[in-house]
Formats: sequence, structure tokens, C-alpha cells
Amino acid sequence: MIKAILWDWNGVLAQKDVPVATEIVSKKYGYDPKEIRQALLNDKESREIGPDSEGYFDKIKEFGISEEETREALAKAVPTEVFDFAKSLKGKGIKQYLLSDMMRFRTDYIKAHFDLSFFDKTFFSNEIGFVKPNKEAFEFFLKKMRVKPEECVAIDDKDYNLEAARKLGFKTILFKDLESLKEDLEKFGVTSR
Repeated sequence: MIKAILWDWNGVLAQKDVPVATEIVSKKYGYDPKEIRQALLNDKESREIGPDSEGYFDKIKEFGISEEETREALAKAVPTEVFDFAKSLKGKGIKQYLLSDMMRFRTDYIKAHFDLSFFDKTFFSNEIGFVKPNKEAFEFFLKKMRVKPEECVAIDDKDYNLEAARKLGFKTILFKDLESLKEDLEKFGVTSR
């Protein structure tokens, strides 16, 4: 029986921030979207786990785009209908958690602007010191929450982020869209009804 859902933020509960920011910035300045995307993806490790954003904005600044403008563009990635669906599961007997790879400035923005109160606990990589797909991120969650992996379903839009979870015994769902997600969750006995 599933007792806990472990959600991802970017690409599951919310729009992916880099594609949203890429579109905004490349349109405004007339740059090739591929170049802007690459600049926003630079230094992936510090982007995901680093406690701060030191060095992250260096590459995008080479295009004459300020840190503040980049932060604003990344902030345009907002929660989707999946976020509302997750909220609707509150009180249905399932614990809900957030496990997301995120830099501190994005974590701070998300916490300040979106209601995360329906989560029993949130785990952002910059706070816990582990990133997906490393198994340590999932082991950290299991240890802190004292749950068994077979009682949890992990949801992510990247299959490689789910590999370690599967190996540890989690049920997993590769997110595609809301309707498929609802069907997949129902197979595990989770429904919003």
C-alpha cells in the first residue's frame, strides 16, 4: 500500500524554469535560444546542489543579461494543474513530499511565492546536500521520514532521476501529463476521489 508520494518540482508540479527563461530572454534580446539555454544550464552541479548561486550567472552575463533579469525570467515558470491536483490529495491518507534539485535562490523564491503547506516536508538539494539521480538523495528522504521504499511512489519527468529510486524499492512514475499521472497513481491505489 502506498503511504507517501515524492514529487519533483521542475517539469512535474511546475513548468521547467530553464525553457521558460530561455524563451523570454532569447525573444527579448534576439539571441539564439540554444545559446541562451546552454548559458542557463552551465555549471549544472552548482545549479542543483550549491547552497547559493555563486558563478551561475557568469555565462548569461556574457550576453549582457543581468542576474536580476535572469532570476525574473526563471521565476516565470509557475506551477501547473499538476500542482493543483497534488493539493487535492491532501487529507486523502497519503503523505506528500517534495524532492527537487534546486539552487537556493530558486528554493527561496518557490517557498515565498507558492503554497507548499500541503507537503508534509520539502527536500531541496541545496538544503539537504544531495541531488538526484544519486541514491543518497532518496536514502536521505527514507531515513528522515522513516518510511519504507515500497510504500512510496516517486514522480519525476526524467527517467534517470528515477533509476536509483527503483533500485531502492520505490514505486516510480515517469511523468508525461496529468491524465497519465492520474491513471498511474490509480494503479497504486491513489485517487483524488
